[in-house]
Amino acid sequence: MDWSELQEERENLKLIEKYQCFKCILPIDGDHASHSGLIDAKLFKQLCDGIYIDNGNKMYWFDEKAKGNAFFIPPRGLKISFDRQKLIRWKDSEFNGKKTELAAFSEITFLEARGKIKQHMLSSTLTYDVLFELLCKPYATGYHVPTNFEITYPKAITVVIKENLESRPPNEWFTIKVGEIKVDDKHDCDSDKEYEFSMNIHSEDRKSELVFKGVQIRPKQPSYGTSSFKI
Repeated sequence: MDWSELQEERENLKLIEKYQCFKCILPIDGDHASHSGLIDAKLFKQLCDGIYIDNGNKMYWFDEKAKGNAFFIPPRGLKISFDRQKLIRWKDSEFNGKKTELAAFSEITFLEARGKIKQHMLSSTLTYDVLFELLCKPYATGYHVPTNFEITYPKAITVVIKENLESRPPNEWFTIKVGEIKVDDKHDCDSDKEYEFSMNIHSEDRKSELVFKGVQIRPKQPSYGTSSFKI
């Protein structure tokens, strides 16, 4: 790598540091700002491609277009509760080219998936969408009762939306936007503020054939489509 390429990589790393708290992604000793110039030049590409953090419970990547952090939390990174523990199947899958697992539920009466993210992990000045990714198999039943999706903000304000999952086309991934997060312009790396998000459905009807990919927390984008996917 020549000097110009090295300089470009270092500038990219500085760009990341400008928009988020570097230490929560790659914990290091001492002054992380001075350390960035010593990091391997491949690091920027790795961060853009995505890396697992938090003991594999979250995937992080740097969104070059939005110039900010983005996260994917797979089902195993969330607190999931349901009534029949044996009736969950874990299936290997991929997200952004990285290995992950899907959670497939059958013959349950209630389901709750809950997660949190610290404010200091998000990039300042950006607006984030919180998105649940789901798929209903062709014979999905029991989801005519609305499913609740919630987001709770640091000041204990909770926003709830209701979705009828049975109205979704079968075998197509879809996203449910739970809400938005806007981080203050002044970024506080030591902030203990957090956002909590959840999905829950409770009724006496048996529910089957729902597949859960995980939750994305990513800079706001114009639209979200569906994609065909078979299991």
